[in-house]
Order: sequence, then C-alpha cells, then structure tokens
Amino acid sequence: MKIETAYELFIGNRAMNGITQGTLDQYTYTVKPMVKSLGSNIDMADAIADIQTYVTGLRTKVCKNGKTLSQGSVASHLKNIKAFMKFCREENFVEKFRMPPISWPKTEIKPLSQTQIRQILQSFDQKNFRGLRNYTLFRLLYDCGLRKNEARSLELEHIDMEGRFLFVHGKGGKNAWVPISSVMIAVLEKYLQARKMIQTDSEALFVTGAGEPITLSAISSMFTRLKKTFKFPGVRLSAHTLRHSFALAYIENGGDPFSLQSILRHSSQEMTAKYVHMAKGNLKAAHDRFAPTL
Repeated sequence: MKIETAYELFIGNRAMNGITQGTLDQYTYTVKPMVKSLGSNIDMADAIADIQTYVTGLRTKVCKNGKTLSQGSVASHLKNIKAFMKFCREENFVEKFRMPPISWPKTEIKPLSQTQIRQILQSFDQKNFRGLRNYTLFRLLYDCGLRKNEARSLELEHIDMEGRFLFVHGKGGKNAWVPISSVMIAVLEKYLQARKMIQTDSEALFVTGAGEPITLSAISSMFTRLKKTFKFPGVRLSAHTLRHSFALAYIENGGDPFSLQSILRHSSQEMTAKYVHMAKGNLKAAHDRFAPTL
C-alpha cells in the first residue's frame, strides 16, 4: 500500500464518519506534508523508519518564515499523524508504530469581560449587510458557546426560532440541540430579514453579500480586523476565546456544570471543571474587594 493511497483512504474514512471540514483541513496542513516529504510512491511497510525520523524532527523543523514550529503546532502535527497511523494499523497497512509523547502547552484561559464584549458589539456597522452579519455571528458565537466551524456549518433549517434552539454539528460528530437566548432570537430575526435581500441558493445561515456561504478564513479575518481595533491586555481575541467567555459567564451567573457540559458538548467534566475553578477564583477576588471589614 502506497503512503499516498493510504492517506486518501484515511481522509475518505474520516469524511464518511462525519469528521468536520475544519478537522479535515487540519489533516491537510499536518499529515499531507509528511506524505509529500516522504514521497507519495513509498510503500507504507517501508516508510516506518522514515515516518519515525519525520515526527522526531518536527520539534526542530524550520518553517518558511525561518522559525521552528511552536510547541502547540508540534503537538497538533503529532496528534493528527498519530490518528493517521492508527488508521493504518487498523487497516493492516503497517504493524505497531510508536509515536513520541505529545506535550501540549499549558495555556491560561483569559476570557473577555462583559464590558469588552459590549465594546466590540458596538463597533459593528449594522447599517450594511456585512456589518449586520458579523454582528450576528459574533453574538451567536458568544451566546451559544459555538466553535468557529460549528457556526460556519449552520444552515437555515438548523434554527428553531419558536423553540429557541440551534442544531449544531459538533466536533468529533457530537451533534446536539443548543439553546438560544431570547435576545439572540431577536438579533437572528433582524439578520434573516436582511439575508432575504441577498440573491442566493445557499442554505447556509451566514452568507456573503454575493450569496456564497461564509468561509472559515472569512471568520478569521473578522477577528483579525477586531484585533487591530481592540488591544485588550492579555486577551487573545478569537472565536475560541468567546467560547471560554460564554462558559465562564454561564457558571458565574448561576449555571450548573452539568448543563454547561451538555451545551459545550464536552466529552468529560475535565474542561468544564476549569470554568468552575475560575469562577470560584473570581468570586473570591470580588469578596476580597467588596466584603465589609470591621
């Protein structure tokens, strides 16, 4: 079995199993370069030593910009190559293969405050379609704790306006109905009225002025523009930061960890527990600041 053929079968298998386009794109960025580097015609059985050398060298690999891969990028490459090699083992393309340990960088979650989110929302020009669309998209990411790709994948039929729910195609095939606030429903109604003026055959919820479905790069560009305007100290302005911000606000406002786990579609309580811990820390800081002293 040629390594290129094995890679194509791997991608086809992942697509058939409902893996999101965002994850498939990650395989293109991380696994495919390895296939090209080793030579597409090399046989999988003969490639083991070369694959081992490739993954071992990722930590010192120099990119086009002259820099080495970050710890997070190395971990992402290793995780995806590991998934590819696991598939190859299951299909008997190769024998047992040992991957080096994956070390993810420890990152501190620094969410946006309510004040910062209001400042950003006020910056969107809702008088034009793109401004209104981006305003709606930003609010929806925050209101429902959506991932970027989940928002991009939304279609018109996924919205239950009366019941106030969104049907979300989640990461790893975890599909779920996610509740929407009444305020968000009003925002969506306004956007959908404007969307009717756009000539399009697309069923995508978020479209461009030309009627094409919005892309992940377009969403990233929106956040890039916001970063240039808002330079909040210590906060990484991104869709994922909005998801963290939603989760923390949910707990601080009295939500319980188990319903939050369901809304965020986490497979375990481990990540949700981090938000509970952060909320307790914020509560303690507020107590220290405002509690009466004798």
